Amino acid sequence: MLARWAANAKVCLCARWLGAAIAHCAFANAGSLHALEFQACTDAQNSSAALRECTALLQSPGVSDHDRIELYLKRGQAWLSQEEPAETVADCTRILAIDAAQEQALILRARANTALGAHKLAAGDWTAVIGKAGGEVAASENAYLERASSWLAAGSSEAALADYDKIVETNPSSVKAHLGRASVFVTMNDRDKALAGFARAQAIDPQNTAPYIARAEAAERWGDTTMAIENYLVVVRNNTRSAGPYRKALQRLGVDTPP
Repeated sequence: MLARWAANAKVCLCARWLGAAIAHCAFANAGSLHALEFQACTDAQNSSAALRECTALLQSPGVSDHDRIELYLKRGQAWLSQEEPAETVADCTRILAIDAAQEQALILRARANTALGAHKLAAGDWTAVIGKAGGEVAASENAYLERASSWLAAGSSEAALADYDKIVETNPSSVKAHLGRASVFVTMNDRDKALAGFARAQAIDPQNTAPYIARAEAAERWGDTTMAIENYLVVVRNNTRSAGPYRKALQRLGVDTPP
């Protein structure tokens, strides 16, 4: 036993970086053959390095299922950063083949499917995330918001509205839910209910510019230039750091010198 410990210690002391050596010793004593490679992947500071390091280790023998999940997650995130969402979907699907209830993989795959425009598939993954919380809205409000957005993007307005309604029932102060409901009513061409939703969100958080942006975009859709300009002007005056797109919108609508 002492000889084996000494052999492991000798390997560790030969490492050039003491922190990595300590990690390697801990992994070696735990039975892992890939401690340094694993750390290089999970600690990678940019997506290119993560892709390189994680791929190399995933091709090695002897990687446990637990570690394989972590590697696929890191690589999946890197693929998404590289604007390769199809690769992210593939890695998350590999994770779910190992553990069908792996929540991070479901969330990451949902975001990747959204980037691919596969909104119904994204809604399915959000449904699985909601199921893990027992369907309770309070415990998974963000997942309900994300699923509602996916349903709306998929053209399933009624399903989106049902999710937003559930959130409002449990959290009447959710600005995002009220704006989501308003967006659904915009797609349904119900202007009065849409405006009521925007007004409710604005009343909850008067300093939030999101209701003004949403109302301006809806007004453009309706062809109401005056309403659009009024709301874009509020956004520009109160959100100067990121007002560039809204100044361009004002110019597009005929305002020559927006503030």
